[in-house]
Amino acid sequence: MDKQTYQELERRVQELAGTESKLRELENTYRCLEECLAEAQVMCDLGSNASNMNSTFEQVFDSKVEEIQGRTIPDIAREEKALTTGSIRAALAGKAKPLMTRRFTKDGEALDVTITGARFYDSERNAAGLIAILRNVTGTHDLEAASKKGLGKSLSRRQYQKLFQRHSEGLAIVDFKGTCFQINSRLASIVGLKGRDIHSLREWRQIEQLKQLFDNPFLWKLTHRHGRIRNYETPYIKPDGTQIWLLMHGSLLKTDSDGNRTMMLSVADVTRRKRNAEQADRSSRLLTAYCACLENELTERIRDVEVSRNDLAKHILNLEKVNDAMRTMMTRVQEQKKELQTRIHHNLSLTVLPLIEYLREAKMPESGAHMLDVLEFNIHHITSQFGVKILNHHVKLSPREIQICHMMRAGKDSREIAESLGLTYETVIVHRKNIRKKLGLNRKRQNLAGYIKEHM
Repeated sequence: MDKQTYQELERRVQELAGTESKLRELENTYRCLEECLAEAQVMCDLGSNASNMNSTFEQVFDSKVEEIQGRTIPDIAREEKALTTGSIRAALAGKAKPLMTRRFTKDGEALDVTITGARFYDSERNAAGLIAILRNVTGTHDLEAASKKGLGKSLSRRQYQKLFQRHSEGLAIVDFKGTCFQINSRLASIVGLKGRDIHSLREWRQIEQLKQLFDNPFLWKLTHRHGRIRNYETPYIKPDGTQIWLLMHGSLLKTDSDGNRTMMLSVADVTRRKRNAEQADRSSRLLTAYCACLENELTERIRDVEVSRNDLAKHILNLEKVNDAMRTMMTRVQEQKKELQTRIHHNLSLTVLPLIEYLREAKMPESGAHMLDVLEFNIHHITSQFGVKILNHHVKLSPREIQICHMMRAGKDSREIAESLGLTYETVIVHRKNIRKKLGLNRKRQNLAGYIKEHM
């Protein structure tokens, strides 16, 4: 792999690491939004089995994540399990409808719960699971039941007023014309009327904020048709100009002596939940678009890597072919070299060596015989690298020193060299010392002749 390809792959790996970091950041943002929800939330997979829940669920229903994982919202009343499971599966199929059911806490307390759900999707826009929101409406049901029995029977007026005013949810009693008869302190706080001293029915009817809230023909049309209201969301403008979102549930009360029908409504401020849901939806859409963009980019980069890999494979194949050609060429060069050496040896054996033998048989001085021995040795080793090595050596030897090295290589000792070159024995010894010094052998216990034969 060449340097440029490696750097490109390294750059892409770093980009993918940055992408993973951004996805992790978006996931953390979603987790924070989930924890901010005021309602209990459960996440289910496509098999209707719970996989996660928020902290509100733990507080309301006293359940841990480990206790509900892999189960279809456990602790539902036995007679309502089939209906609950069917509603969850219908929501997974895109046919979500609000559901009223009963759920038990760990202590065995039965709670009236409304369940609403919505699907969430993966990066390919395929359904990946369901987010179910559970709301405890037990207090509202108890109050409605008590109201339907009549104020003077099961509860005294004072008890009723105490229960009504201290209820944790916003409550209102209205008729089908949108006229408000009474609201509790929680609802007054929600709609921005907290602190106002209202004593008479007429004063209730004259409050513009309540007219804005309850004078809604569509709301009463739904009530006439179904006899109750479930999960009705409506915007509301508070006296300070702030817009909030309210969620209403309601059921019919007794008809009074004039034939007017009244209704009790529970009202909850779901502004934060709605904003969180919208923000989560925006984040989900952004995340989906970002994932799709990353997927396209990743596909393109994988394609580029495949192209680079194919180019690299071709380059490697070409290099292998070049290497094969070089091996073939080197083999041929070695064969030609051996052939040339053989030819030279044959020619010298036929032409020069017989002359040396003729001269050796003739009467010659001892120095001439030594020279013939050196000449014959050099002829036999004419293709060696000795001459090239000694000339290319980093230490420059004098011509006389080179001559002495030749004779030592041929096996001549110092006295034979002195006789052959017409020098004194002491002069040859001095030359040998200079050669040892130049070759760096002064302080080494190594034979000079052996070193020359082995390394030169």
